[in-house]
Amino acid sequence: MRTARLTAVRCASLLALLAGLTGCGGTPAGPACLETNGGQEACDGLDNDCDGTTDEPDTPLCEAGAHEIVACLDAACQRTACQDGWLDGDGERATGCELPEACAPSPAFDFGAQAPWFPCVGLGPVATRLTQTTLFDQVDQYFGAEDRRTVEASAELPAQGCFGQVGLLLELGCPADGQCDYWDRTASLGLVPPDGEPEIELARYITPYRTGLCALLDVSELASRLRGAVALRSSVDTWVGPDSSQGHGWRVSARLLHIPSPVAAPQLELIPIYARTYVALGDPGNPVAAQLPPRSVRIPADATRVEARLLATGHGQGNALNCAEFCDLQPVLRVGADRYPVSTWRADCADNPVSPQAGTWQYPRQGWCPGAVVAPARLDVSASAPAGAEVEIGLEFALSSGQEYVNTCRPGAGEVVDGVEYCSGCTWGQRGCAYNSTGHTQPSEDVSLVLLVTR
Repeated sequence: MRTARLTAVRCASLLALLAGLTGCGGTPAGPACLETNGGQEACDGLDNDCDGTTDEPDTPLCEAGAHEIVACLDAACQRTACQDGWLDGDGERATGCELPEACAPSPAFDFGAQAPWFPCVGLGPVATRLTQTTLFDQVDQYFGAEDRRTVEASAELPAQGCFGQVGLLLELGCPADGQCDYWDRTASLGLVPPDGEPEIELARYITPYRTGLCALLDVSELASRLRGAVALRSSVDTWVGPDSSQGHGWRVSARLLHIPSPVAAPQLELIPIYARTYVALGDPGNPVAAQLPPRSVRIPADATRVEARLLATGHGQGNALNCAEFCDLQPVLRVGADRYPVSTWRADCADNPVSPQAGTWQYPRQGWCPGAVVAPARLDVSASAPAGAEVEIGLEFALSSGQEYVNTCRPGAGEVVDGVEYCSGCTWGQRGCAYNSTGHTQPSEDVSLVLLVTR
């Protein structure tokens, strides 16, 4: 009797400690529950609130990160999916689904591989991911009763987004009747700033003789201005139109291609220096500085790199040395006290894939070839334009030898005999100093200049 009573007392006093073991007298007992986590259910494989259910499936136990869908699986919070339109770009659970689907990495397009002609080629996988915006759509440009050498348009570009590259697809075709201009003409696409700043030249090209062209260019360096509402200008310096016997003009199309990437294109600050301008050369009485005055520019105090983007092409023939189309005349960028000569001579025109053409398309030229885009020169001038400084920027022109060019075959440079002025040094053996519209035209340089500032 004493032994039995002792056993009963022990069972009564130790009952709470024997949960899950055996009952008094060896009788099996069911498991007892001890509340954990303050009685709040958590995703941990335990019945925290002792209601008989572990990791209750109908209870939100997991906190979701940015744009992700989560669930409690195998006693742990796990992501089951990203919300529509979002991706996990960095593979880190802590950042959630942080990458918009539109910004998913796209293979970068190698624009440089197509240099120096930049023909239209297939974009491959990039084509399915990019955002296209039409700037001009088969716009007819010509000269006649209506002067359509210059036309304007507006466009709404993506206001923001993660675009790693911006391309320009340029298509030049013949008018509807197929009658392309017979001649090579200088043409450009420009971005017109809203605040009166100089126009920023997106691209320059020279039309082929009597045929079209298609080019694909990288304009990523101008990305900071290629967003939101923009105004644009297309110019073709043609002198033929619907009633002309030498072709009826051109038809222009252009589109911008924003190519997605998690790493956005560098947002360079653009400081326009010179809009596209024709500068007469070789006349000491009309110096370049008078036509294209130097500009004083304040470099941003936080600038880490300053580059110049220069477009320059020479025009005019029949002059001394056959300048400026057919002579090696170089633009010289002046930044402060420093000078940066730029070689623009094109000796490869005969290799142009836009061929065959009519005319003299194979001849080397200063800065251009008929039926080709003009590649901008990009110069690092950081050493001459330190952060926070005010610097003077200008352009000069010199022969490749470094000598100043003086055109001895120009009006005012010769000797008048019997009312006719005769000059020396003219290309074709003619002696007349007067310019005309064919074999003797004024030597000039067509230039535009923008500073690209990395901050």
